[in-house]
Amino acid sequence: MNTKLNLLSVCFADPKNGWIVASEGSILGTTDGGETWHISFEVPNELARVRHADASKVWAVGDAGLIAATGDASLTWRNQSGKQSEHLVGIQFSDPQNGWAVGWNGTIINTRDGGWTWNAQSGKTGECLLAVHFPDPETGWAVGSHGTIRATRNAGKAWRRQSSKTKANLMGIHFADPRNGWVVGDHGTILHTQDGGKNWLVQPSQIDANLFGVYFVNSKMGWAIGEKGTVLSTQDGGEVWKPQTQDKTNLWGVYFLDAKTGWVVGENGKILMSLEGGKAWTASVNIELTPPRTNPAGSQPVYHPSQSVAGRWQDREAVPPALQRQFTTAPFTASDGELFMKLEKLYDLMKKGILTKEEFEAKKAEMLDFITANEQLFSTLETMHALMMRGVIAAEEFEAKKAELLKKLTRSPMPSRRRSHLK
Repeated sequence: MNTKLNLLSVCFADPKNGWIVASEGSILGTTDGGETWHISFEVPNELARVRHADASKVWAVGDAGLIAATGDASLTWRNQSGKQSEHLVGIQFSDPQNGWAVGWNGTIINTRDGGWTWNAQSGKTGECLLAVHFPDPETGWAVGSHGTIRATRNAGKAWRRQSSKTKANLMGIHFADPRNGWVVGDHGTILHTQDGGKNWLVQPSQIDANLFGVYFVNSKMGWAIGEKGTVLSTQDGGEVWKPQTQDKTNLWGVYFLDAKTGWVVGENGKILMSLEGGKAWTASVNIELTPPRTNPAGSQPVYHPSQSVAGRWQDREAVPPALQRQFTTAPFTASDGELFMKLEKLYDLMKKGILTKEEFEAKKAEMLDFITANEQLFSTLETMHALMMRGVIAAEEFEAKKAELLKKLTRSPMPSRRRSHLK
């Protein structure tokens, strides 16, 4: 189908696997370098930003504090929203465990366990924070309205003000390393630091268009994008910015894998791709979206009913309409999250040959017995389903444990509304 979605953010983990979010609430995915795109998830909220930690772990943020996450390259998505209700606009992970999200009214939240838990951090500002970037797990910056720049050297335990010497709204930020960074914003604003933000200096853009995104692959080569089809590029760290403008379509997001390969997205379904460092761009104004993928483990669509957003797959009728706009709390408890991570680590150790299969199976059996005894029946069942989708436990093991849990469920005083989710 043709789409006129407003595409706000893009990222790629490698030349084949990438993701885009649309303000209308769609998360798009590709596994062929962008030749085809599918709707991997849809939410009732507006979405603002998508970022990945590796080829399987991806996060998207949006209105009302929404954080949607996948740990299996979009096969399943789950709600990782915390207690915050402010609109989230930016997110970035320095590695699969450490991430930050920012948003309205100075909101900064941080996870140190891959999104299982999120904790508020104080940026000491009431301004809207619109973008965040961490070149390493300790060093990061957040930028926002009225020239706001906040920086941390200790993973966000303390955020300090840095002077931008501008009142322009700052919309995008990227650091090539902990010392060299760029910020872009209203009226062609481009700021650059070579000393980790102690001094921010203006770089002439020669334009008045608002800039929304910036990306550098090293301390010399970078791109900035914005309204009216603006694409600027530099080969010298921003001393000279040259236009690569395509048309008058507003462009919202930019991402480069290397000095040659990059993507830009914007309004009306616009996707631009370059294999020549921006010297030439291939445009797809109307994107043909393939049907959402089906569950590879069987004929039924993948769907987690306890998440705050409803996944819609090829068999959309299988998702009860009453659940498509239902909001509940995050599905996993802290103990489930810890268990999930421990089992994943054990599984990875076995795959690397550090643990034997027999050692892994013995420890897995102990842990499965533990979570079967857990009274948090829904979160336990969903944890085990996610483990099955990851390949950590077999489908037969999941079905056996599910049967045990369902027996417990019939004896539990759980509200009928939640019981019906398992039918």
